[in-house]
Amino acid sequence: MNYAHIFWVVLTVLGMTSCGKKDAPLQPQTDQRTKHNQLIDQQFTGNWKLTSIRTPEPIDANLDGMASTDLMTEIPNHAYVIAQLKVNWLTQKRVFADGYIRTYPATQTNGSTVQYVVNGRTLFFDVNEDRTQISLTDESETKTYPLTYTSADEFRIDGIERTYNTKSGWKTIPTTSTYQRIK
Repeated sequence: MNYAHIFWVVLTVLGMTSCGKKDAPLQPQTDQRTKHNQLIDQQFTGNWKLTSIRTPEPIDANLDGMASTDLMTEIPNHAYVIAQLKVNWLTQKRVFADGYIRTYPATQTNGSTVQYVVNGRTLFFDVNEDRTQISLTDESETKTYPLTYTSADEFRIDGIERTYNTKSGWKTIPTTSTYQRIK
């Protein structure tokens, strides 16, 4: 038997048996995550529909001259906003991707004097141990907001600032946003 042949067989066997459990796979290891992280991931991961968005003071976000605190009636297109919450398997960071509708004055072919544009954003999120606050982080800062579970498939975040165009100009205002799980 040729020694070169034996050398390659031994090298192949050693290479195959040297791979063990200590090598990190390219997907998350749930047994390494804390109970808190597992619970948060189970509770939040999925697609969520924006079902309510309210402001503490009335604003005229659709530029029709009538102000409201209920932005779902003020801008009905908010009903199409879907938030996706997931864990990025590579970085292990939780991602909160959602959008909201902004209005711009523009004359449309249908006679409307407003144009609706969906603004998307991707934030990282975390939830405190007793699940009463959610922290949202963009590229530059982290802000913490009150978090309320209204049911197993619905949660509310209070205080997220959103910017809307009104007849008196751009207005940044805190909102109370309610999300419902899409099944």
